[in-house]
Amino acid sequence: MSEEGKPTGSSSRRLSYEIVPGSIFPVPKGFESLSFTRKVKLQRRAEQLFSDRILKRLGIASRRIRADIARGGWEGSVSASTQIIFSEDASVELLKDYAAALGLLWRQDAVAISRLHPDGKCLVIRIVRVDGKRLNGAQIDRFYRILYENDQAKQATIGFTEHDGSMLFVNLPGGMSDKAFETTLVTLAEEHLSADVFLDFARADFELESTDWSNDHGEGYRQRLRETGRSDLLDWIENTARHEAERFLAKIKPAARKARKGPSRRNRR
Repeated sequence: MSEEGKPTGSSSRRLSYEIVPGSIFPVPKGFESLSFTRKVKLQRRAEQLFSDRILKRLGIASRRIRADIARGGWEGSVSASTQIIFSEDASVELLKDYAAALGLLWRQDAVAISRLHPDGKCLVIRIVRVDGKRLNGAQIDRFYRILYENDQAKQATIGFTEHDGSMLFVNLPGGMSDKAFETTLVTLAEEHLSADVFLDFARADFELESTDWSNDHGEGYRQRLRETGRSDLLDWIENTARHEAERFLAKIKPAARKARKGPSRRNRR
């Protein structure tokens, strides 16, 4: 594992979310048995289901560039995550409304809004291949499992996002000091990762729209939408979209089990 200090920048803003409900809710039946490819397809269909309607209500359709489906990790598990990419001039306050809408719609613990740029408030560490190629899915899964299992405090490695073929770790606001965050990840990478990757340092603005479902039943998201004058969006979610999301999740079917091959008739006695 080598280490470099080359800065990384990006002018776009990203909103990241998943469709698997938050920590107090059961995982949709059969979801864990699905392949990652199947989870990506579901995540993409879910994004297409509501995207246009939310963008229209918020008036920011022209600021949306695209939506990518990438790997995202949280507390040791890797899943498919939608990364909605907006132009630099997209209103952060409107993106927070979008995040609150998605959080309430899919019952998420938190929805992230981020932007990489040199003056960002948060330290970012990227794990990148030395040869410039993209990390593949198997590498990302393996690296995250190794880093999380060997991180005793489970803080620096609590979560990551796949970004342009690399793994992005953000020192979350209110968490570790930048020095402790850097030292932890550098030490873990040096001790446990291969020599064909290096660490790249950057900065980012990073915010979370969140709620505590166990105590407020999503009220944190509702309050955000009320306070910013988005009661129409809130009513649509509560009366229409939320029911559509529930039906979408209910239709997920477990992966079909492959039939075990028995002995051929010729070999039976």
